[in-house]
Amino acid sequence: MSVEVGMSLEDRIGRLEAVRALSDVMATYAWAVDEKDINLLLTLIADDVSYRIEPRTDEFVEHGSPGGIAFSGKQRFRDFYQASFDQIRYMKHNISNIYVEVNGDEAYVRSYYVGETVTDDHGDEVTGIYHFTFRLTAGRWCAYDIVLDRKTWTGRDYGLVT
Repeated sequence: MSVEVGMSLEDRIGRLEAVRALSDVMATYAWAVDEKDINLLLTLIADDVSYRIEPRTDEFVEHGSPGGIAFSGKQRFRDFYQASFDQIRYMKHNISNIYVEVNGDEAYVRSYYVGETVTDDHGDEVTGIYHFTFRLTAGRWCAYDIVLDRKTWTGRDYGLVT
């Protein structure tokens, strides 16, 4: 977040409040996913959300790392996460290095993530970068574009986690 020279105190405070609110939304997203709280998760996204998990294009693709996923709409988002929640016994992920750009009623947030999941027969760890774009709607920041840029995927695919 940069502060433009000549911004008024009121504008600087408004920007700081937005940055804090967006950081809180990111933390709430992580908690909602980890707690498998679909209703809380849905409060964070816009009805017209676009969601993508970027496909892996490196050498790990041939070893079974998942390909890309893309869809739009809140109902499809709900179905995707509910199906994931139904398969996972335990989930935890951490986000860090949250970077926020605010431009009026829109904002872009980027952060690193590290996630762990355990199902009945295996465990996985995934790392990458979240790219969220938000719009301010009725006083709340709602994500309308979400991209997960995976960097590593270990566990079931490589037999590293049991």
